[in-house]
Amino acid sequence: VRSSPVQRRRDFPRSLHKAKTSHATLSFLVPLSVQQTRKMRHLYLFTLVILLAVCQQSLAGPRRGGGNGKGKRQKCQFDISRGECDPATQKMTITKTPKEGQPDSCQTRTLEKPCMKNGKKTKCQYQKPTITPCTDGQRVLTRQPLEGSDPACQPKTRTRPCRGQKPKKNPCKFGPWGDFGDCVDGMKTRTRPIVSGDQAKCAAKTTKTKRCKN
Repeated sequence: VRSSPVQRRRDFPRSLHKAKTSHATLSFLVPLSVQQTRKMRHLYLFTLVILLAVCQQSLAGPRRGGGNGKGKRQKCQFDISRGECDPATQKMTITKTPKEGQPDSCQTRTLEKPCMKNGKKTKCQYQKPTITPCTDGQRVLTRQPLEGSDPACQPKTRTRPCRGQKPKKNPCKFGPWGDFGDCVDGMKTRTRPIVSGDQAKCAAKTTKTKRCKN
């Protein structure tokens, strides 16, 4: 049954209101779907990051320290025994032995330290040094212990270069030059002997050659 024009005019506002309502509902639902999509995307990325971190940690293997969570170095306890003082070197031997119940990583240790007197290190006092004259660019300094010092105190000796002089390495010393010999192929030669020094290194300076005069 067709509606009359009058009925159509009456129903037109109702249909217009329904159209506006449906359009508003759709415009409200579209932003919600976009927000849900963004949330799902963020959740996916967050889960992916966590999985990558777990895989990297598992591939890295056990950590340093045996992988049992104990990365700290264990402290060893020792029994210390001290030997007698050696009068020649003025040193004593100290041996550290691990106590019972210590781990296998604790090994016996042996050390050498200066001798102790009454549990304290011996302090030595010395006289002013005596200096020898320069010989081959060097001089010797010697310091003697003061009178009444501990017998463990020994003299000290050291060598220093002379000021303003550098020690020569294997200096060559020669005798006087001889006369020139006869001309051979237009050249004549004279030599001098080696008094001291390395023969192989000084041999290059023992001969002098020059042209013969016509």
